[in-house]
Amino acid sequence: MVVRLASGVVAALSLILPLLMHVPESLPSTAMGSALLLYLERVLAVFAILLFLLVFLYRSLVHGELPKTVSGRGAEWSDLAGTTARELQTQIDELRTAVKRIREDLGDATLGSFHGQ
Repeated sequence: MVVRLASGVVAALSLILPLLMHVPESLPSTAMGSALLLYLERVLAVFAILLFLLVFLYRSLVHGELPKTVSGRGAEWSDLAGTTARELQTQIDELRTAVKRIREDLGDATLGSFHGQ
């Protein structure tokens, strides 16, 4: 839910922020003389920056990991495990509870068979 909301914010900001940027009288050559093309280029650049920032914040705050390397090709992350540490701890706690119940059941059954003889 949070990721979807944040993605929507990134998309909205990438459309709004370029509108607030100053358009020079002499357009850069990458705009090829078109203010619309300059706007679209800025939208793409702002979107890429905000998307990288969103991924960085999500993976660092939720999964607790930082990128291994950041280069001209982008950031390289270690592969996310299928389950997080919290999920693994929950599974371990459930298994401990189940083992404890089994031991108690076996202990009661064993004690009952000794007393019945």
